[in-house]
Amino acid sequence: MVQVGHPAAIYRAWQEGHFRLLTCREHRPLAACQALSGSTDDFLLALSEAGKADYLVTGDKSGLLSLARHAGTQIISASEFATLRSSGH
Repeated sequence: MVQVGHPAAIYRAWQEGHFRLLTCREHRPLAACQALSGSTDDFLLALSEAGKADYLVTGDKSGLLSLARHAGTQIISASEFATLRSSGH
């Protein structure tokens, strides 16, 4: 089965080596990040900051996406990231 849509396109681009994916097995070692004050997503902000990520891709419209940026990381949706990737960024 061929998967379609922005998440599938992003996954394929990662598999093809077009960008590096930043992951962390455990979020406990990361420094606390107070941008969302107690949110369960704070570790994602800390991970993106520690890894000096250019982008944090999320579908969390009421939380992370509303921030738009954290430290040096731009917070965008999967559709925005897919558009960036297709334009060569």
